[in-house]
Parts: sequence; C-alpha cells; structure tokens
Amino acid sequence: MYIRPSIFKKLVKKAYEANGIYLANRDGTVIIAGSNWIINVKENEIPNRIKAIIIEFTGFIPKAGDEECSISKYGIQMEIPNDELLLNEAWTGLKKKAHRTPVYINTMYKLTRVYQCDYDFMVDNMLDNLVSTADTEEYETAPDGPYMTNDSRIIYSNEIMKLAHMVVHPDDDTMQEEILEAIRKVDLGGANE
Repeated sequence: MYIRPSIFKKLVKKAYEANGIYLANRDGTVIIAGSNWIINVKENEIPNRIKAIIIEFTGFIPKAGDEECSISKYGIQMEIPNDELLLNEAWTGLKKKAHRTPVYINTMYKLTRVYQCDYDFMVDNMLDNLVSTADTEEYETAPDGPYMTNDSRIIYSNEIMKLAHMVVHPDDDTMQEEILEAIRKVDLGGANE
C-alpha cells in the first residue's frame, strides 16, 4: 500500500478519538474511512504493518459479510451500508489531473498544500503526506494520481487500493482565498513525486 504508516496511524488515531473509524468489507474490498478520507484496499493485500495499526484502534480487520460499523473511543456503532464509501469506477471515473505545487499556506489552525487543476485548491498537509511511493509493496505499481473528482475529492489508485480525501476550503476569516486568487494567475507546474 502506498501510504506512510506513521501518517496513517495519526489519521486513524484522530478518527478514533473524534467521529470514529468506518470499517466494512464488501466482497473482499476492505473500506476504512475517517471523516475526510477513504481507503479501499483488497483484503488479502493489506501489509501487516497497516493491519497492526487498524487492529490497534479497532480490534479487528473486517471480513466479508461482517456488519459495517464505526468504532471510536466511545464504542462501536453499527452502520447502514454507504455506497459512497466504495470507490468504484463510476465514482472515480469523473476526474481531472491535479498537480502538487511547492506552495504551502499556513494559518493558525492548519498547514495546507496548494494543488492546481482547473482551479487552485488546498489539501491538508497530513493527507498530502499520506501518499508515499517509497512505501509501495514490491509487487504493486506506483499510484496513479492525484486526480480531482467532480465532488472536490483528491483520488489516487493502483491495482491494490484506492485513496480519496477531501480538499480544504478557504476559511472566511483568513486570507487563504486572497492568496489562492493571486496564485491562480501563476502556473506553478506540478511538483508530483
């Protein structure tokens, strides 16, 4: 899996302490999701180091046929199956190539990285650092992406897994929108890894 285990652990911990970690297994595809990110991965392709992180916070890896649930520090809650969390081809088909830029915007609350597509947008720095080609297994290809979907999500994918996460919208009370407006006039070129 092309994700950094240390960043993944931080995201899972944050989800566990807040709204919960959504877990499901749909026909051999494990779905793991926090409030602003989703991972779909083939059940038999999850490396042990990633399984250990999931089990540390949830206690298990879901098997096909298990009830879908959210697990947080407050307990377990059964969930109604949510098809929007299954990153299938229909969902991911509407996309445009996005480019990571070397520009960061730091506010009092959050560090974000600027991406360019048809327009400029921001991605939370932790989610931006989640993708790592260095952590790709020897038998899998590097992820394709980043792509921007029509519903303002960034998506990466390869034959083993798909990762989607939300973009950050500018805060009303900061200069983020003004900075993005100025950046839109400049082609910063992709800084893709």
